[in-house]
This record gives sequence, structure tokens and C-alpha cells, in this order.
Amino acid sequence: MATKITKARQNGEARADELLSKYNPQQAPVPIREIAISEGCLVNGLVLDDDLSGMAFVRNGQSVIIFNSAHHPNRQRFTIAHELAHHTMHKSMMLEGVHVDKGILRRDISSSMGVDDREVEANAFAATLLMPKSLIIRYANTSIDMENEQVVAQLAKIFGVSSAAFTNRLLNLSLN
Repeated sequence: MATKITKARQNGEARADELLSKYNPQQAPVPIREIAISEGCLVNGLVLDDDLSGMAFVRNGQSVIIFNSAHHPNRQRFTIAHELAHHTMHKSMMLEGVHVDKGILRRDISSSMGVDDREVEANAFAATLLMPKSLIIRYANTSIDMENEQVVAQLAKIFGVSSAAFTNRLLNLSLN
């Protein structure tokens, strides 16, 4: 039986797969900003405190995603995908107020331990959307040696994500 966290990850992956089916990206990097806009979100970058990655909220019926424009472009892409997950999967939370996501290095205890279901879902959604299994297989051609940092870094660059995010996605896919 799958754990609560595993189910949350599976839910996030399944919802991202639905969007991937809708938009059917044929190459990496997946155009995340364009997808978020197509899904009805206003997407804006602002310089935020360094520990803030982004936020999601609804204002006057408009879904809004804000990302930290001072962060690395890879982080910005992941943040947009993560906040899109909240709009897609957690509408009631968006209507309650502004949802703020802290940076990966300064998260609270529950998010760093991966025990907040909504954050687990949003991270799985973002990873799946930015790194679709079909595209990873196409670009990698064969199994990926995760010990080869150059190969991982090269593939991560193609997908517009960090090497750490790409490695985590590979671990969750068990492609190695």
C-alpha cells in the first residue's frame, strides 16, 4: 500500500501528465511560462527576498503566479511550474489568500521533510511537467549514468532545470 506521501507524489505526476497530454511538448525545454499563461495564469517576475521563490494567488478572479526574477532561470522555471500546480490542484487554498513558497534552502521543517501533501504534489507536478518521461527517454537514448555528472548536467541544461532536480526526477522514474 502506498504511503500518504507516495500518493501525493502520484497525484501530482498524474495531473502533470494530463497537462502534458493537452500541450504535447515535442522538445525540451518545456515552455512552462506559455503553458501557465494558456491555463489562465498571469505570470510575472519580481525581485523578492532571496528566501522567497514565488507565490500564487487569485485576485479579482485572475490566477496569478509571481516568481523571483533574481533567482537562476532554472529555479524560476521550477517555481512557475510549482505555482501552476497550486492553481491546478489546490484552488480552494488559492481562494483563501496568498500562498508563498520559500526557497529550497530555507524551508520550514515540514516542507524540508516532505510531509506537506500539497507541497509534495506541487513538486511532483513541477518535475513531471518540466521533465516528461517521454522526452527524457528521447534525449537520453539509453540508460543514464547518474554518477556521470557531465551527462546529468548536460541533460539538465537541455531541460532547463538544475542537476539536482534532474537527478531527483531520474530517481523517481527509476531510469538509471
